[in-house]
Amino acid sequence: MGVAVADFDNDGWQDIYVTGFGGSVLYRNTGNCKFEDVTAKAGVQVDGFPTGAAWADYDRDGHVDLFVPRYVHVDINNLPQFGSNDRYCTFMGVRVQCGPWGMPGESDLLFHNRGDGTFEEVSKKAGVDDRNLYFGMQGIWADYDNDGWPDLYVANDAGPNYLYRNKHDGTFEDVSVLSGTAVSGDGHEQGSMGVDFGDFDHDGRLDLFVSNFTQEPNTFYWNRGAQGFDDISVASGLAQPSVPYVGWGTGFFDADNEAGRISSWPTDMCIRRWTRCEWEFHIASRCFSFAIMAIELFRTSHAFLDSTSSH
Repeated sequence: MGVAVADFDNDGWQDIYVTGFGGSVLYRNTGNCKFEDVTAKAGVQVDGFPTGAAWADYDRDGHVDLFVPRYVHVDINNLPQFGSNDRYCTFMGVRVQCGPWGMPGESDLLFHNRGDGTFEEVSKKAGVDDRNLYFGMQGIWADYDNDGWPDLYVANDAGPNYLYRNKHDGTFEDVSVLSGTAVSGDGHEQGSMGVDFGDFDHDGRLDLFVSNFTQEPNTFYWNRGAQGFDDISVASGLAQPSVPYVGWGTGFFDADNEAGRISSWPTDMCIRRWTRCEWEFHIASRCFSFAIMAIELFRTSHAFLDSTSSH
């Protein structure tokens, strides 16, 4: 489901954490392109349905810690029947596998790095365990309030999202609703999938982009500092083009390489989707087709243009 890379043991080699249904694996890099499975030894076993994963040194002790959101509780040997419930097992009149609505969610996990190669699970103590049992998809660390400490945002499917502010003492405060990032600007819960932070307008504050399920626009939150975040998805031109598609991973980057120009903004945005085959990448002699919605930032209007067709 997800992968996150970081040097958890500070030996100069990048290690890999991989999530998947029924369990996750921590691969320690031993050098020479070799890895060893240290999941049990490190104490980062995760059962259930873990999805994304994210590393950050949230307590600034010099050792990166690990956050793992989880999705739904699934009994693989006792799955509900397709279309067995009109409310939870159909989509736009089509019978589908049930969920996530109607299924129990799972808590999220935070592993604190002890610095000796092992971790302690501290999600409840830190206040990021998701007591509401929402359907966790992806977490991301970023210092959205510029206080020098990593904060945590969690994208949840079919429910409100979380923004946790770092309190500098190993715990977090849930500021999701007060910050304006729990739901869309018009108050709707969305099926959030991917998430990224980036300073699109070069004002020194990290803005937030969240990709969502089909028939829901993706959400673009403009960081206004002490005023919180404003949903500018429609005003920026990013809402309408995204409605027909299922959004997955997303990321900010400088699409036109203009960061060095004084009049330009530092990041443009690209949204990757598994739909029409428009660009092709050849990896290991196999061709994978991706559809790319390349987004160019208008320089003065805080609006974006769908430039897919230009490719």
